Amino acid sequence: MLGFNSRSLTHKIAFLIGALSSIIHIVFWYIATIGNPIDGPIPVETVIITFIFMVLPAIYVLISLWLNMAILTLAAFIWSLPMAYYFTYLAGGVFKWFGIVSILYLLTYILMILGFKDANA
Repeated sequence: MLGFNSRSLTHKIAFLIGALSSIIHIVFWYIATIGNPIDGPIPVETVIITFIFMVLPAIYVLISLWLNMAILTLAAFIWSLPMAYYFTYLAGGVFKWFGIVSILYLLTYILMILGFKDANA
């Protein structure tokens, strides 16, 4: 685990993008499920499924940033893909942001890998 100041610029950018996208994903999930006053109560099954495919990958990204393990970020991206695809292409509207935030996980992974290469060069 590297301290933030000892990381390369690429790693710092990856850290910021990953942390912000994870926090945004969790906030979006909360607004869409628990904090949604328009649609009324959401079924518990929906809350659990979306938690598994949205919040847990976001937590994985935060852990991967903390431990500096890019593979966990890639795992979180792959894990969030089914729900991101559904919301982006099938649900549409404001839900497309779930897909965009998931793509930021992939960008974070790429930047982390590039940061490793910069540190080893």
